[in-house]
Amino acid sequence: MVFPKIKRSVSTGDIQRCCRFKSLSGRRWKYGPSRGQDCILFLVDRDIKLLGVCLFGSENSTYSVELMVRDLKRFKVLVLKTGTFSSELLQGNKFTYFGVKVLFDNEQVLLEKKTLYEIEAKITGPDSTCGDNGDQFVTCSGVTFKFSNTYSSNGTNIQKGQFPELMFSL
Repeated sequence: MVFPKIKRSVSTGDIQRCCRFKSLSGRRWKYGPSRGQDCILFLVDRDIKLLGVCLFGSENSTYSVELMVRDLKRFKVLVLKTGTFSSELLQGNKFTYFGVKVLFDNEQVLLEKKTLYEIEAKITGPDSTCGDNGDQFVTCSGVTFKFSNTYSSNGTNIQKGQFPELMFSL
């Protein structure tokens, strides 16, 4: 049997995950059209490929999600992913939680070091858990992520809220 010499774009071993919270919060996070969006700014100290974003959810729940990643240096939308996602039990680096994985599939979302990016999510669905004790600087697999606050009408910021994990490859 002959195997191709071309490496697959992403295998399970290539996916790195960066968790930005130290713990889960005891409070519930609310969603819906009147709640607006959850947003966070970040930059990285190495060039990486962003593969997807994990969002908090709740057990046996479904969420309608519109997730956008923007390059604020070039004022460009890098990816817009919409759909309905079912929550599942996810094993994070620091804790286990119910959430959804929004994967970018075949889209190339290349992030350059020292460039400011924004993740924005409009979520509709049942209340969920949320993260707490977030860090401004998080190093994962040799990449340092720096998170910053931006206007988030649903309340996500460095310290608390959405976007528990960013999935990436080097």
